[in-house]
Amino acid sequence: MSKARDGVEDLKTIDANFAAKLPLAGGTMTGALDVNAAATLGGGTDEIQIIGGGGTARVDAIGGNTNVNLSLSTKGSGKVYFWRGGYGGTQMALLDSDGLKFGADTAAANALDDYEEGTWTPTIGSSSATTVGYGNRTARYTKVGQLVTWNCSIQWSSKSGGSGSLTVSLPFAVNATGQWQGGAGCSYAGGITQTIRGSGYSESNAAHCYLASAASNTGNIAASQMGTSGHLIMGGSYQTSS
Repeated sequence: MSKARDGVEDLKTIDANFAAKLPLAGGTMTGALDVNAAATLGGGTDEIQIIGGGGTARVDAIGGNTNVNLSLSTKGSGKVYFWRGGYGGTQMALLDSDGLKFGADTAAANALDDYEEGTWTPTIGSSSATTVGYGNRTARYTKVGQLVTWNCSIQWSSKSGGSGSLTVSLPFAVNATGQWQGGAGCSYAGGITQTIRGSGYSESNAAHCYLASAASNTGNIAASQMGTSGHLIMGGSYQTSS
């Protein structure tokens, strides 16, 4: 009987400790909950609240590997909200199918759906075939949503052929809506025989820009005004379609 009583007392102790750690119906969890396999906590409108006693609440993904991912996912067309002061407090941001929206904004047009930084290899062209022998070429862009900001440096050592307006390639096509969708500036134009105005523009639905000629208020630098060697340094910004 003594062993039986001891066994019962042991079970009571285990049950009390388990209840203190993980209440089955309400209450407060006082220790760590380790989930080593797939698990579902709550259902329907139930919530899981993580409260930090020292003023900081933290969710960690911990594993045996060096790199461990923490994923937030929603079912169907669900959204991910970020609140300050708890649910129903101040909405700081929202992630949905449109992208990232700040504050309480819900407009699809205001969602940030793309950010990237990159490089491309700029080329010089014209209305007809222009053959160019290049030296050093560097170009970088930053794209935030539809807005592209770019700069490039192009050196060349030979050139033949070409007619019409001189063009410089861009990393993305310009927005097809409207007429002129962006501006360009030229800080250095060695090897161009016609004086430029130091500015240019990008054309709708095309992945290039033009250099404006100082000889006319509306004219462009022509391919025939590009010398056999030279150096262009340019930059600008424009809108893409997406």
